Amino acid sequence: MSRQQPRIPASCPPGFKGRYTVSPGDTMFVLSQIFRVRLEALAANNPHITDPNILYPGDVLCVPGLISYPCSIVLEKQGRVPFGTGGAAFANFGPRGGQVISVMATLPQPSFFGRYDLYVAEAQFPNIGGFGNQLFASPENPPTWATRIELPTVVSITSDTQVFVRPSNSVTGISGPIILQGNFRICDICGAVAPQPAPGVCNVVLTGTDAGVMGYANIRLTPAQATVLGINIPEPSSFGNSFTRYRAWIIDSQSQSRFRVDMNKAFNNVWVGQGSDGSLAGFDDIIVTPEPEPGASSPTGPTILRGSLAGCR
Repeated sequence: MSRQQPRIPASCPPGFKGRYTVSPGDTMFVLSQIFRVRLEALAANNPHITDPNILYPGDVLCVPGLISYPCSIVLEKQGRVPFGTGGAAFANFGPRGGQVISVMATLPQPSFFGRYDLYVAEAQFPNIGGFGNQLFASPENPPTWATRIELPTVVSITSDTQVFVRPSNSVTGISGPIILQGNFRICDICGAVAPQPAPGVCNVVLTGTDAGVMGYANIRLTPAQATVLGINIPEPSSFGNSFTRYRAWIIDSQSQSRFRVDMNKAFNNVWVGQGSDGSLAGFDDIIVTPEPEPGASSPTGPTILRGSLAGCR
């Protein structure tokens, strides 16, 4: 029996630039309720779905959004910061509706910049204002800091939306200088060719095998460096009592060489990890799996996130 190939739009119309991958059980009616749009409008903006009453898992729909998302951006360093400081932001759907911006960054301790004891990420919208959240550190040294900014359903990310990361003082409420900054202009491609990352560097969107699970990876081939973020991930033990943590595996499909990134829980259901060693030239794929501790040299648990390094050359 032949498998139904996913139906993917060549482009999405203005106002419906977001892209949603259909999961088992999804219907146009249910999705119209989730995205708060009339059923007729959802069907009209997805003419590649010839019969709106029939959806297949893997189909991609154009849904309300002012930029093409999911989308990831690099946050550029501002001012003098330690070597290795950097970050990224990932825009996608929110688990409770609306849109979210997930931020992860490699940063020194906040006290490096003065009398500060935490970091805050902020999303600024022209003529609206800002929304923010505290970043939380993983146990690594230096740690990966991560957070998720959940936006009200009346707010939509645009190309002019700015993301900032800065230190702050939890007692005085005083914020320090902006350390990282970026905007989502790269996500508003409007049919043109989007700006490409530097050679040997790529941003990879990771697709979850279960609904709601998503992720992002920033990869540098040589010298190898990988930062991996997983969002809405359940506890590893939900896959079996032997599993205690998550690992990302970057794989060379020809040689079956594996580059392992240990991930740590940053907060709630967000896991982050970093790895650097050797070269990732020629590596093809990235997966995330639950693993026991101590772990084996190859994946043992089920794959929960998957992505391709095809654009990283």
